[in-house]
Amino acid sequence: MTKVLLYQAKDSNGNPYLYEVERILQTHGIETEKASKPFWDMQGAWDVINLQWPEELFNWKEPTDADLAKLERTLEYWKSKSKIVVTRHNVIPHNKKDNLQYVKLYNMVLGTADGIIHLGEFSKQEYLTRYEDSPTLLNKIHGIVPHPIYTAYENTISKTQARQELGIPENKIVILIFGSIRNFQEKIFIKKVFSGASVKNKYLLISYYPLSQFKGSRYLNPLRRLWLNLKPNQKKFYKKVPFSKVQYFLNAADILFIQRKENLNSGLVFLGFAFSKTIVGPGVANIKKVLEKTKNFTFDPCKPETAIEALKNACDHLPNQEIVKENIRENYISEDNIATNYIQFLQEVIDKSK
Repeated sequence: MTKVLLYQAKDSNGNPYLYEVERILQTHGIETEKASKPFWDMQGAWDVINLQWPEELFNWKEPTDADLAKLERTLEYWKSKSKIVVTRHNVIPHNKKDNLQYVKLYNMVLGTADGIIHLGEFSKQEYLTRYEDSPTLLNKIHGIVPHPIYTAYENTISKTQARQELGIPENKIVILIFGSIRNFQEKIFIKKVFSGASVKNKYLLISYYPLSQFKGSRYLNPLRRLWLNLKPNQKKFYKKVPFSKVQYFLNAADILFIQRKENLNSGLVFLGFAFSKTIVGPGVANIKKVLEKTKNFTFDPCKPETAIEALKNACDHLPNQEIVKENIRENYISEDNIATNYIQFLQEVIDKSK
């Protein structure tokens, strides 16, 4: 039986991506463990070690030169014992593309890998172009294993119950921004698109609106929170949503709006699929094909006017949830096929040395 170590640090537990991967693989006879300790302690016998986000190796903090030296030694050890594969979630960490330490980290992890898992064809082609002059990064086995749809979140309450819990009127078209708003530009983009879309009864729900921290902010931010929620067609929350409360925000929403601009992938798409939501998102990278195939709405993130138009079209042609479910079922890959892709890729990587 093939044994796979799925690297996961404790701080990664909020993202259920690996929970879904492990569940699917175990269903198809692959022995797995989600952990980080065996990797760093150089313990156990694994056919494959599957790393995810390279920055996760250092608990999402910028690695020092000493950190990178330790990682290099650890990777050299595992290279002699197992096959190393990396799932390519990002090109580089968000907002870190000019950070030399992160570039070194990514180059080290990708350069050591025997194989790269891409979540879509775009990622594979972008990788081959990006590293065409870097033989140590290019000479890998490449596999495409699409992102699974999330099943880990509870989904037991109705739209009415969710809106009552969150204090949202029943007769609104609720447009949800979920997850982190990563920078000021995203805040401006959301504001411009929502205000520009001429939709009757529109309502903006933001699950986590971060407030800047400065001297005296502990006194001023409570007032800022009140002021930001004065508009009758908007509601903002200011803390990250607990796992158990995710369903309240998704079930309260009619539309999930993804404001990202440069992402290679977005787990928000598959969160939306889990709750049968209509999605409006950026027509970029792997995201574009998935949204278009499942009959959702896309925009050019460099042109806010296209996002305004896409949001208005989604509101004007809002399908019921059964139609959304059918679009996903007919046009997105099944779990069995995700498992087949992953297992075939693993076998190819393992067989390469034979």
